[in-house]
Amino acid sequence: MAQVQAGLMPLIVIQPIVMLLSGLMCHAAARGRLGRNVITGYRFRELLASDRAWAAGHAAAEQPSWVGFGLTTAFAIYGVAIRPVALVAEVVAFAACLAWAIRAAIAAAANTR
Repeated sequence: MAQVQAGLMPLIVIQPIVMLLSGLMCHAAARGRLGRNVITGYRFRELLASDRAWAAGHAAAEQPSWVGFGLTTAFAIYGVAIRPVALVAEVVAFAACLAWAIRAAIAAAANTR
């Protein structure tokens, strides 16, 4: 097992959890099980404009969220178990997939007008 500083463990664990929650939330919102609200979901102006924009935006963000969950989980496991340098890839994958999800959500919601 690779040596990873204890202070990094929360970051290593939180990133896959955030992407998992994003995937679950997007899945529910895209299918109408999570309605427009001010507590959960991607709460950008474009997505909050209508129920249709809310569903379309979350549907578009679902795939990037699941890809992000898979990548961050894989890099976290590999980084903790074998090569700590993989944890840098986990951070990059997290940021890239989250940005992809947000951009896709806003673009899809804007196209519902």
